[in-house]
Amino acid sequence: MASDHLSVAQVAKRLGFSATRTSNLVVDLCRQGYLEQQLAPDDRRRRYLELTTTGRMLLATIEQQLPSALSVLLTDLQRPIH
Repeated sequence: MASDHLSVAQVAKRLGFSATRTSNLVVDLCRQGYLEQQLAPDDRRRRYLELTTTGRMLLATIEQQLPSALSVLLTDLQRPIH
């Protein structure tokens, strides 16, 4: 689906990050094997990002564990400091 493929600029806008910061993050995530860049078929100057299989597996793990981790963190933050 085309909406699943975002450009670096679109990702930067959604995250509220600068283009440079996002570009550096993308490079790191590609090196680690979580993302890959694909050339847009209609504009070879534009690249779209796509999660790799490894990236999708990591995302699924994060989505599964995040609610529990946030619950523990919020509980800890609500404890009175002695």
